[in-house]
Amino acid sequence: MAGTITIKVDPRKASERLNALPKAVRDNLRSLMPLIATTLSGSINQKLDTELKSRERLHVKAQMREGAKDIGVTVSLTADPGPSLLPDWLESGTRPHMIFGKPYLAFHWDRVGKDMVLRFVQHPGTQAYQFMARSVEELRADIFAEIGDVVKKAARSV
Repeated sequence: MAGTITIKVDPRKASERLNALPKAVRDNLRSLMPLIATTLSGSINQKLDTELKSRERLHVKAQMREGAKDIGVTVSLTADPGPSLLPDWLESGTRPHMIFGKPYLAFHWDRVGKDMVLRFVQHPGTQAYQFMARSVEELRADIFAEIGDVVKKAARSV
C-alpha cells in the first residue's frame, strides 16, 4: 500500500541462527523506534504542509509494534474524511480518467472562476507527489546508521 511505511528490525533476516532479538538490542531499539517514527512523520508532515494547497483531511499516524521476534514502527498517511485511496493517489499519482456524477457533479472550478454542475468530467490525472517515498529516501542513511549504532552499542554491553 502506497500510504504506509514500515521499518522493522527482524533478526531472522540477519541470521538464521538468531531467531529473537537479544534483550539489550530490544531495549535500545524500543527507545529508538519512536524517534525514527517522529522524524519520519515530521518530514512527511512538512512536505504535505508546503506542497499542497490544503491538507486538512490528511493525517500522518505512527505506531510502534513489538512482536515476540521483531520490533518496528509503521508510519501511515490516511484521509479522514475523504476517499480512503487519496493517500495512494497523492503518493503514486493517477492517470487521466473520467469522473461521473450520481447523477451530477457540483464543484467550483478556480481556473474559470465558476460554480459548475455537470454529469461527468475528464480529469487530467494527478502528479505523483511521493511524500512518503521521498521522506524515506532522504532519511534512509540516518535510519540505518541509528539502528546500526544501537545494535552495536547493545552488542558491546553483552
